Amino acid sequence: MLFRSQRCLFFEKGSGLEINENINPELLRCSLAVKLSEFILKTIHNLGSLKATSGKKNFPRKFAKEFRDLYAEECKFDAIRIKFCKVTSEDDVPYLRLLRGALTECGWIKFQKGSFLLSKKGVKLAVDGFSIKELTELLRFYLTEVNWGYGDRMPNVFEIQHHAYFLLYIIHRKADDFITSDEVGMAMLTALPQITGSFSDHVYFGRDPETTICNICDIRFIQRFCSLFGLLDISKQPNSSKVFDEETICRKSELFKNLFVWQIP
Repeated sequence: MLFRSQRCLFFEKGSGLEINENINPELLRCSLAVKLSEFILKTIHNLGSLKATSGKKNFPRKFAKEFRDLYAEECKFDAIRIKFCKVTSEDDVPYLRLLRGALTECGWIKFQKGSFLLSKKGVKLAVDGFSIKELTELLRFYLTEVNWGYGDRMPNVFEIQHHAYFLLYIIHRKADDFITSDEVGMAMLTALPQITGSFSDHVYFGRDPETTICNICDIRFIQRFCSLFGLLDISKQPNSSKVFDEETICRKSELFKNLFVWQIP
């Protein structure tokens, strides 16, 4: 699941995109990543510890189901699919393993003697909640250390992830109102046509490179990354030319509008 990107220092001074450190703290609650992370930390804090599954360092199935229910409640556009998925382990629940890794990497939870415990920082976050500092740490972790292609059966080509900054810029410039995921993908292709070469031998179920790139932008960037962090308002609209006769549409969320400080026009 992990993938380390050295392409740029996300949100550093002079990078062209910085974080608004004076953002209204209430807007952080719009981030699903914040809600789900706080749920994990508060659960462990209330219990004192959370015993892992036998033989593995995984969260127990009962907790995975509770996490799934919260995710289905909060992620409206994907709620039906998630609500009725069978949960046999944490691997069946979107983002649970990923956030366990993120919270561990950030030093907020730890694993000792078969159980999950909170660090001192984790206890403070469980009581006080997240600030912009913790949200920024989660963003950096997802952008630089997570393999966006993990488990989705699409081509394991990393150009989309390497150009995450530019995809955010496309949203910044074009998504004041709803646009389709294809418009996001095609805007990237128009500006960076050279990336199609990386997909010439890695198409998705026989589709051409352009369609494959648009599909990956939809799944990995919009429906996973942006959805998890609350950066977009996401919905579906009918389109008979698409799989399942629908397509993804999205626009900037209030969190997106207030979170990022752009140093480029």
